[in-house]
Parts: sequence; C-alpha cells; structure tokens
Amino acid sequence: MVRNQVKRWLREAVRHEREKLASGCFDVVIIARPSAAKVGATALRAQVRRSFRRLR
Repeated sequence: MVRNQVKRWLREAVRHEREKLASGCFDVVIIARPSAAKVGATALRAQVRRSFRRLR
C-alpha cells in the first residue's frame, strides 16, 4: 500500500513537471528509495522539480 502511494505521488509530480521539458528528448527513470514514503508528496514533488530543472 505504501509503495503504491509513493508511485502515485511520483507520477503526479512528473505529470506536472514533464511539460517543462523539451518534448521527445528524455526518457526518465525514477527509483524511489524506501525513505521516500517518509518524506511525503510535497518533498517528492520538490525533488522531482529540482531534478527536472537540472535536465533543462
């Protein structure tokens, strides 16, 4: 159940951020560590945002 919640949080974060990347340029693989469940959706979204910013 926790694993699925983290997957949903990450999918939602990527959905918001992927529009800011150039289309068709990247394949993104995200590997969530077990500690991802402890930090919450807001922190995961911020990390995805920072990571995507580095890709731009």
